[in-house]
Amino acid sequence: MEPALGAALYFDAELAREPAPFATLVEAVAGARSRDGAFVHFTVPLGKDTTPVGKPLNLTTLTHRITDGTAFAAGVETAPKTPADARLWLRAQTGPADAKARYSKTACRYELDAHFGPARLRELDSRRVLDALYAFADAAGARAGTLHWATATAFAAGLATLTYDGLSEAQEQRVGALAEDPSRWGDAIRGPAWGTVLSPAHVATLGGAAKVEREAPCAKVVPLPSGGAVLEATLLDALLVEGRDDVDTALVELAAYLTPVV
Repeated sequence: MEPALGAALYFDAELAREPAPFATLVEAVAGARSRDGAFVHFTVPLGKDTTPVGKPLNLTTLTHRITDGTAFAAGVETAPKTPADARLWLRAQTGPADAKARYSKTACRYELDAHFGPARLRELDSRRVLDALYAFADAAGARAGTLHWATATAFAAGLATLTYDGLSEAQEQRVGALAEDPSRWGDAIRGPAWGTVLSPAHVATLGGAAKVEREAPCAKVVPLPSGGAVLEATLLDALLVEGRDDVDTALVELAAYLTPVV
């Protein structure tokens, strides 16, 4: 199996005031400028619910659009008609905190979602992409989040964002099963999933960083310098190299362990 990756992160950092976490993430996965039109950037103006046509990626221009305080959200994606397996999508809510807008349906002020097709992950290196997402989670003080692997790019995106665009009936049912009350995400975790983001408060509730690293029933604990952590349910190589998908089995034990922060 060569899987796609979908991710959702929930945070309170005001990117309109300090866009560095988002700019660093964009540069890590797409660069600072479009290569032969491969990437475009876009912003969604405050008060609008549609995404304008993207322009060739220019990170300097995009950062200015974020910091001028007129954008509800900003993002980067691969150019139109890019095959699904080569797709990249990255979108964060960036509106100013004092604007009269509700940015997230969670307990956090903002959210970011991303997805990457298998070919794009192969080009970038999956671990590098994960590290870039974790760095954003750390810098933005993420209070919850999940990362999902799936056999199709649209399915990975749907698992992360709880949307159904391009999914089969069976995939829609799988996404629907994850759609618990999002209003508590941030106070509580969202998850568990293959990658489950814990805030510093969640880590403290579970007994502290050392205890989580020692006792969490998962393949890898990635500590974040800010005090949070990401729990990876299974070994990455098992998915990418061996083609094994043991995630559902691993999540049973992990769910029990995470009961205090659900």
